[in-house]
Amino acid sequence: MLDIYTDGSFRKDKVSCGFVAKNGSNIIHCETEVYNANDGYANVSGELLAVMRAISWAYEHGYREVRVNYDYAGVEHFVKDWTPKTRIAKVYADFIKKMGQKMKIEFNKVVSHGDQNNSLIDSLVRQRVRMVTKRRLTPITSVISSYEKEVLA
Repeated sequence: MLDIYTDGSFRKDKVSCGFVAKNGSNIIHCETEVYNANDGYANVSGELLAVMRAISWAYEHGYREVRVNYDYAGVEHFVKDWTPKTRIAKVYADFIKKMGQKMKIEFNKVVSHGDQNNSLIDSLVRQRVRMVTKRRLTPITSVISSYEKEVLA
């Protein structure tokens, strides 16, 4: 089973998201991205986009069993027992349910800053959101729309 550690961050109208993928004790992939979020999206968006990106990456690379290690409770609860109210939460829940038909997805809550891998991805997304200038960033709404289209396909 592939272990994925995800996180998101927000700073001054920018959202970052990222994940670390581990096969056993080996990090096999690490990815971060930053989006323009001047339309009201904040840290939760980064948390949810990180999971969607990670699951998409895992599926595209042939993994059919993943464990998502997260520190934000909504990562699991929006899929299982919370009613998503925002556009990103609805798209996220639908995406995870759709991908759950194609692959096994487990969730594992980790203590924020209490897990070495969670601390690593937390540090990477925080650094990335600080370093990237807002100029020419993709709007987060465009990214959400692309996942929305994928869910509806």
